[in-house]
Amino acid sequence: MKKLSLLFLVLIVFASCENASEVEVVVDEVVVEQPVVDEIIVDEVIVDEVVMPVVTNQEVETYISDNISALNPLEAILGGTWYVTSVEFGEDNNVKVFSEDGHIMSVFTAKYIVDENMKISLIDITDISDFE
Repeated sequence: MKKLSLLFLVLIVFASCENASEVEVVVDEVVVEQPVVDEIIVDEVIVDEVVMPVVTNQEVETYISDNISALNPLEAILGGTWYVTSVEFGEDNNVKVFSEDGHIMSVFTAKYIVDENMKISLIDITDISDFE
């Protein structure tokens, strides 16, 4: 970094001279220092400048399946119980959840988040079921 700063200083001095022969500078090389990484963290990713632990799609799907009755924005009908038929994973932790209760089908979208204790939660749950 010092050599790079020195090069800029020399260029400024050189540019301010009326006669180019007044300044003689020899620069062998310019070294740009890179930060040294002491360790690689593989169980965290940075999302929107917040460190969020990484979980697998299977862990998210298990969480949704285990909690589908509470997560589903629709009430089950005729004594049915919600169960997950499939989960589609999109970008930015978005999911589309397909479920049914034995009588009707439900589809909703959500975003999953993971706290520092590896607790998964769904936010922005939106029902997109199309009933006619």
